Amino acid sequence: MTSTVVTTGPTTEPVTVSDVKEALVIDDSADDQLLSRQITTARETLEDRSWTAFNTQTLTTKLDWGWPAEFWLPRWPLQSVTSITYLDGNGDSQTLASNQYTVDANTRPGRVIPAYNVTWPLVRSQENTITVTYVAGHGDSAANVPASIKDAIIAYVGHLYGNRDGGCAGDNEAAIERSLSLMARYVVRDSRVWEFLS
Repeated sequence: MTSTVVTTGPTTEPVTVSDVKEALVIDDSADDQLLSRQITTARETLEDRSWTAFNTQTLTTKLDWGWPAEFWLPRWPLQSVTSITYLDGNGDSQTLASNQYTVDANTRPGRVIPAYNVTWPLVRSQENTITVTYVAGHGDSAANVPASIKDAIIAYVGHLYGNRDGGCAGDNEAAIERSLSLMARYVVRDSRVWEFLS
């Protein structure tokens, strides 16, 4: 079992308020603050649903009970692993030296495997016994984010903006699925491909 949280969010959003207003044909600035908030909501929702990081961000994944033979880091694309810590047999926190593992950022999602001829150290068998801090995302700026992601965010913001009374849950789920389908060609092979990680 794993759990993942964003510990340092991206410094920019993949789309701007101006991008959204142009796409939705909004001429005034009365709702700029609302649109800005909805862009963040749309980005966070689509990242969660697609197990993807759009712009560069730092995440922490915790693993329970012990080391798997190799482990996947849920948010793709993986840039780097910052640190791996674990609780030893006495329950003390230890940092795994970087030469003890190999980071494979070419798979989707990225993974960590033991270095050649290395065996994982003994850990205490309990929840949250291993903590991995890593960086993921397409890059620091909006220019690094694929157009399909930007279109998906704008499409979902369009839904949020047009249903400010909340709408119904079914309509919102359908809007999320439509937005994910815009991303599918580049970001995910299927919008539920990473359900096994949840």
